[in-house]
Amino acid sequence: MGNANSNDNWMVHFRDTMRGGKFLNHFRMAELHAKESPDRIWELEVWGALFDRTKEGKISQRNFGGHEYPRLAHVGDRTGLELIRTMQQKIVALQ
Repeated sequence: MGNANSNDNWMVHFRDTMRGGKFLNHFRMAELHAKESPDRIWELEVWGALFDRTKEGKISQRNFGGHEYPRLAHVGDRTGLELIRTMQQKIVALQ
């Protein structure tokens, strides 16, 4: 997403993810995570997730897990509950 810093990109995210996992991560899964995270966040938003916003209206991102740039999209301190709610509604809609 790069909302917090325009220097952020999937390669930096991948490096942070591998470093955070002490290089024990599954390489391909970490790569996919780093490349696809922004699209998955947008997808969750289309499904109804209500992420916190900056004053400019962008999805707010904060630091997490020792990463170089803030990239954690969040919903206050209840992000997990919001993601569960969103995915449950999507599952019900698909049935």
